Amino acid sequence: MLAEQIASVEAVLGEIGAGEIPVERVVNKVDRLDVRGRRHVENRFPDAIHISAATGEGIDDLRARIAERFADRFDDVRLLVPYDEGRVLSDLYALGAPIDERTDTEAGVMVRARLPHREVRRFAPYLVAGVEAEPVQ
Repeated sequence: MLAEQIASVEAVLGEIGAGEIPVERVVNKVDRLDVRGRRHVENRFPDAIHISAATGEGIDDLRARIAERFADRFDDVRLLVPYDEGRVLSDLYALGAPIDERTDTEAGVMVRARLPHREVRRFAPYLVAGVEAEPVQ
């Protein structure tokens, strides 16, 4: 059954013209397999990420693999957003950009994030270079 599902997905990707893009194989529901079943799946698909959406097993590995794959498409930035410009923070969160750190300072909210290359210009007025702001006490 698994082989048929994989073939089906690959056929659809081919039909929509996405057959040449990089793909990550993720095997879900590994929590339902016994030790022998897991070993079989791991041997058959050694490069796949094995997860359980129900239990959370393997999710950190999946996140790490995705981050690694797209790391070259993001820039690490520090932003200082004044408190009266909260919409900027809303825009940042709406992007789904990884926020590594958020600190309230006297001047505003200091954020360390990874922005997609194409979005850095949009947030350029808020960029700061290696400034360590004092947190609000």
